[in-house]
Amino acid sequence: MPAFSYGADYDNTLVLRSADSYLKKAQELSVDSSVKERLLKNAYDRYNLALDHNPGDIYSIIRLGVVCDEQKKDTEAKEYFYKALGIDKNNPELNFRLGNFYYSRHKYLKALFYYKTAFYKGYKNSQLSINMSNIYEKFGDDKKAGEFSKNALSMK
Repeated sequence: MPAFSYGADYDNTLVLRSADSYLKKAQELSVDSSVKERLLKNAYDRYNLALDHNPGDIYSIIRLGVVCDEQKKDTEAKEYFYKALGIDKNNPELNFRLGNFYYSRHKYLKALFYYKTAFYKGYKNSQLSINMSNIYEKFGDDKKAGEFSKNALSMK
């Protein structure tokens, strides 16, 4: 059961802000620990509460996938990500997060597919460009690796 529930003053925006804060703090911790697990559980509970209130909220679904990914719950993470794909397969952030999921598991061809979708749908950040550059370098495409490396440097 979530730490709090619906009431007359329930505000989904505040719940999401709280969940985002817990997730960000957990991601800032470099080692797995009981503190990190507690932060991830709090984030998970709040994203679920927000999703209960608004079942089609793709943001909460993507974030639940991210939380499960951080918890190394691969099957659950994929379930959330693929559920979100069913809502909007062109969502740039979703494709970036799926790219990260596969990249961290060394499934570079799948990662590149999702990264390219994110990139061409407008998602721009240095980590996306760095990861794409690294993949192209692994695949021996130095020209594209260089392009994305330059792109990453221009964003910093």
